Amino acid sequence: MNIAQVNIAKLRYDKESEQVLEFTSNIEIINNLAEQSEGYIWHLRESNSGANYYQCNLMLVNISIWRSVTDFKKFIYNSEHLYFIKNQSYWFTKITGRNYAIWHTKKFSNISVEEGIKRLDSLNKYGPNKYAFSISEHEFYN
Repeated sequence: MNIAQVNIAKLRYDKESEQVLEFTSNIEIINNLAEQSEGYIWHLRESNSGANYYQCNLMLVNISIWRSVTDFKKFIYNSEHLYFIKNQSYWFTKITGRNYAIWHTKKFSNISVEEGIKRLDSLNKYGPNKYAFSISEHEFYN
């Protein structure tokens, strides 16, 4: 079974500002890197910029599907993507609660923002379970 992931981030500054340009100008590059990565299946694309804004122009949401947690971890921690994780505090404000969730899915595409946010909200409200969990908790919910 595949795994899906949702993650959210709130920009510190307007998406057009110079302070977040290093991040926003690399979104499409990182999305393309994901598409070329082992185990990649699909990701949400609601705009030509590669960024998916949720509720306002400061809140970003990313949803993707991967063949396994191992493939997903390789992409986020063993590629250029890691630079953006390490430097996220320059571009994003701290969010209360968890900012990402993963879950098992039979789908190969078309996970909506609503479904992703619902799973993230569930994880924050009820803690990890089969409906939504974190990378470190995935072994408990196979």
